[in-house]
Amino acid sequence: MSSAGMFSLDSRENSDTTIADSISHYIEQCCLAFLKSLVDNGKNPSGYVTLSNPCVIGRKGYKLKLTSKNSRLIAQMLRTISMIHQLRILKTHKTKRDLFYEQKNLFGEQRNLDSCINRICCWLGMDPTSGYLLSSGHGLVIGQLKICRSTGMVDCSLKAALIDDFSDANLFTTSQCILVVEKDATFQKLIGEGFLKLFPSTLLVTGRGYPDIATRILLNKLSNLQLFGLLDCDPHGIEIAMTYKYGNCSKTFGVENQTLSHFEWIGLSRCELPKFVISAVQFLPLQKSELAKVEKLCQRTAILGNTALLEELIRMRQYGNKLELEAVSGIAPGSMCQYLLRTKLSKYAVVKKK
Repeated sequence: MSSAGMFSLDSRENSDTTIADSISHYIEQCCLAFLKSLVDNGKNPSGYVTLSNPCVIGRKGYKLKLTSKNSRLIAQMLRTISMIHQLRILKTHKTKRDLFYEQKNLFGEQRNLDSCINRICCWLGMDPTSGYLLSSGHGLVIGQLKICRSTGMVDCSLKAALIDDFSDANLFTTSQCILVVEKDATFQKLIGEGFLKLFPSTLLVTGRGYPDIATRILLNKLSNLQLFGLLDCDPHGIEIAMTYKYGNCSKTFGVENQTLSHFEWIGLSRCELPKFVISAVQFLPLQKSELAKVEKLCQRTAILGNTALLEELIRMRQYGNKLELEAVSGIAPGSMCQYLLRTKLSKYAVVKKK
């Protein structure tokens, strides 16, 4: 390697170190500003403390009311920012799940820690967790995909692999497209029906419910492949499809780029149900909360201009009921692959021998 190359590499490493040090410094200054606000409030009680970043000129902080109700939230935020700061100082990595279990009694639920992390990002005006706090995914992937990391290689063609933080991994695949399904039950059912033999050039993925960041990161890294989504014919299925394609409704630091504009919803649609013999008992009435969700989703799809999903939601509202994919799988052995997917993914299916 030339001396110029050596210098360039060292310069980049020094730059990365400088950035890391500056973020740790920001965290320290923000905590000092918070303590000052707390002391000032003791001298002149106003009932509020200010969360701000004094290192960023022109950035306004926001006020948090000092009440017994908020005392636990403040404790959670301070503990969270302390753990993040420690990760940066020690230059170690952990998952969000690791941090949660370290302070399970304080947070109670994983979502409380997740909420605190997002609040801290808003407080600092930046994401201090990048590169230190890893997403502990719960999605699964199977098919012709090899995931190479410093710790070794995972061959997803042998068995389903848990989707972890693959942001720094190298991916190798001969697949041409990806099918995302909503639930683990559907994922396992398709494998049992011989999906991988019928569609050998297709990766099968499930987010096991609402997709986490790790699953969306993986799909983004494979954005050169066609991406299809097969979900339940209910409000949650439509919402999950929109989460994949457009991201979350709420603005969350670290997920701005985890949208999948090439995501194509392929059902389960109300329009295709007449061709299946499905018992009436399989159709369940929409609950009041689900009808309210339909209305909200109608507004969002209209704003986004997604005509297909909007029309599906309107039909769902008109019929007032919902249907899960399991209803199709129960028609006959292999029905999901042979009757539902063979036409939708015909381009990627193995041609039947005459």
